[in-house]
Amino acid sequence: MKKKESEKELNITEDSLTKEKQTEEQVQAIKTSDFMKETIKKRPINKRKLFRKLITTVVLAVLFGLVACLTFLFLEPLISEKLNPQKEEELATITFPGEIQEETNPQDMIFDESQLLPSPSESATPVVEEHTTGEQVTTRREYGSDDYLSISSVVSDMTRRISPSLVKVVGISQETDWLNNQVNNESTIGGVIVADNGRDYLILANLNKLSDADSIEIVFDDDNTYIGEVLIKDHISGYAIVAVNKSTMRISTINSIEVIEMGSSAGKYLNGMPIVALGRPLGVDDSMMIGTITSCSLEIDLADSNYHLLTTDIYGSPQGTGILVNIKGQLMGMIDMDYALHDMPNNICAIGITEMKRLIERMSNGNPIAYLGIHGANVTDEISMDMDIPKGIYIKELEIDSPLLEAGIQSGDIITEVAGAVVETFQDVNNIRLTMSPGDIIKIKVKRQGLDGYSVMEFNITIPGQE
Repeated sequence: MKKKESEKELNITEDSLTKEKQTEEQVQAIKTSDFMKETIKKRPINKRKLFRKLITTVVLAVLFGLVACLTFLFLEPLISEKLNPQKEEELATITFPGEIQEETNPQDMIFDESQLLPSPSESATPVVEEHTTGEQVTTRREYGSDDYLSISSVVSDMTRRISPSLVKVVGISQETDWLNNQVNNESTIGGVIVADNGRDYLILANLNKLSDADSIEIVFDDDNTYIGEVLIKDHISGYAIVAVNKSTMRISTINSIEVIEMGSSAGKYLNGMPIVALGRPLGVDDSMMIGTITSCSLEIDLADSNYHLLTTDIYGSPQGTGILVNIKGQLMGMIDMDYALHDMPNNICAIGITEMKRLIERMSNGNPIAYLGIHGANVTDEISMDMDIPKGIYIKELEIDSPLLEAGIQSGDIITEVAGAVVETFQDVNNIRLTMSPGDIIKIKVKRQGLDGYSVMEFNITIPGQE
């Protein structure tokens, strides 16, 4: 029995070894078989795709940086203003002294008679004549060439003193030539420095002469040029205030500048007054001419204005611009040849400065200009009595876009009251207008003729600005 059991166990063991051997042979066969064979390889680097990703990352980074910079630039002033509030720079209010006298007297025409009439030269021979009364003695002096030169030197010294107040206003416009090239065209007119508000120098000039200009440059007396900015323009007269910021200017230029002194162009005694034309009266830079005023009673027919025209015996250019000054060097008027007399197109003429002063003040302070659209004439006491009409301002014409016309006021009406103030002259109306702002609502009283005579009518007017 034991022998059979041992044989049985031996057979089992041999069977197990045989099976294990067969299993190992099968595994080895599978490993060496070509039916399923996998090799793991590293993916090759796509350099083009990698470069595109790199470029995309850089572009996104740049865009992010630009957005961040723009956001900072936009928000930084606001944040700084909130964290560190600063007061705005206070500008000086521009005002001109009122004219004490309505009219210029003959004795005001010269500032020092001894300067204009120097002592006679040694060659001059005084002649003494006695009248028949034996009491009055008249002395006649003869003056030589040296005396004439002495008188001329007074005018020459005055012009040199005024020169730092004069500027050249250059309008620059861009055009395209036949070859499609950009070409700069320049036009030049004369201007004058009328005020200094602490931040800017303020220059008066007629910009209608530079209507096509894309930009404006100002050339000062020291020949340095700076960018000018139009502050306010009066679209009726064409005159404007051009500002030049001091922060952009050289110290040498600032030190050389003088603001012009205002004179007076009012009065019937101006005829015969010595006058000097400066700027560009000949149509060329830095020209100067001497003459006298020949008339001052002509009025320029413009809406909302009663400017007087000063005519002279100075023969200049029809394109002349600049200023008229008296012997004291005071500004008397702005040369404007658009209003030259038809039969004397070359005789220098100017708009009187007296009627312009309130307008210059308004523009210099940066205040918008109100618009009424009135052409008027004064009804004086004499006219009132002769024609039996009320005193006030006779409306000759209303512009088509006048707010008065829209409210119902007509040509032929006589204005007697504006904004609660009694008015007797057109200058009164303009002075009140230049205190108004666009959007104001005022009352205007007029007298209108009817079958039973003149009746009082009242109108509410909403004041527009100039367009």
